[in-house]
Amino acid sequence: MPTDHPTQNDPEIVDDSADDSESVGLPDDFEWKLLFDTAPALDPEQIRAGLIQHGLSADPILISDVTHEDDGASHLSIDFDGHFMLLVRWPEPFPQDAMTLALDCSNQQAADKAAMRRHKQYMTLEYLGGWDDPTERLIAMLRVAAAFTGHGLLGLLDLPAWNALAAAHLPNWLKPESLSEMRKLAPLGVLAGFVKLFKTEDRQNVCFCTKGLHRWGVNDFAMNGKLKDADQAYHLFEDLFAYSLKLEFLIEPGNTAEVGSTILRFSEMDESPEMFATPLGTLLLERVKRSDMH
Repeated sequence: MPTDHPTQNDPEIVDDSADDSESVGLPDDFEWKLLFDTAPALDPEQIRAGLIQHGLSADPILISDVTHEDDGASHLSIDFDGHFMLLVRWPEPFPQDAMTLALDCSNQQAADKAAMRRHKQYMTLEYLGGWDDPTERLIAMLRVAAAFTGHGLLGLLDLPAWNALAAAHLPNWLKPESLSEMRKLAPLGVLAGFVKLFKTEDRQNVCFCTKGLHRWGVNDFAMNGKLKDADQAYHLFEDLFAYSLKLEFLIEPGNTAEVGSTILRFSEMDESPEMFATPLGTLLLERVKRSDMH
């Protein structure tokens, strides 16, 4: 059970499972694919200038010399503010079948998705070490990606989060006010996935779910509803994500939570479990009566 007392806006988690869960460490899947019409040659000075343009202090930014491989790939390392990353430029496009989920499930405009599908080359940006805070890791990666806006970048793919971001939006997330909000709670649909899986041809019956919350050491969540319930699902997931970060255990199937006037029970995902498989599991939210909480 949590040791701190919930605030008025916090869901209260009731642990009905037999065993307590152990806290978990952070995974090592902080990697994005940067998609380009034509990827520029890796240029340390251009990258440094791009980082500074989007708000990073000029000193120190350490960027290694470029290493060229026989297969046409090239790579360099980037080190700033205690973040260490590897950037690899590939001379071919990223496989279309591997990018389908991230693009289709993202909340980007159709035109931006189409442009990313037509990309011709890509880069891999991998976080290698430095900070433990997953939000700070992803902000550092945003800074590097944004350094390529205006240099052919179309957008990025975050495959574990089933998410994509168009290049034009990246600088907005690096504004001081946006960074302040992001550090309070990583926004769904930006640093983690907020996915709508349509269950009927009329696209009205939907399974909403999160993807990528395991990076913060918490469960992902899912709930069934109508398309009109999208805002409610988003805010429920947001509230549960915020409160899960305070817990010293993972939420388990059988636990219940009270979010405002809504009472929820967590259960396993029986429908298409392979689709909802994540490193820390996805829990289905179901509305229940107060009498069913214990």
